[in-house]
Amino acid sequence: MDGQLNGVDTLAPNSAWVVGWHDAGVLEILSSDYWDGTQWTRYLPDLLGKFGDQPNAVSALSSNDVWMVGVTLNDTYITYIEHFN
Repeated sequence: MDGQLNGVDTLAPNSAWVVGWHDAGVLEILSSDYWDGTQWTRYLPDLLGKFGDQPNAVSALSSNDVWMVGVTLNDTYITYIEHFN
């Protein structure tokens, strides 16, 4: 599976967030994943998982206070901010 990692933030060796995209065949899908020290878990809040968006950075203030910023890649570039917990 092709993809790209655009942002990483860690709170501890067993707490890390990453944002990027993965190839879903003919479309690229925005994704966010969390590392708990033993395994990765994919999270798809409201904006995540939509087509044509690119996350550029992630900031985790705590394990349940995570912010992501990015841009839509449609006809016009629109900046977005996503918060999830």
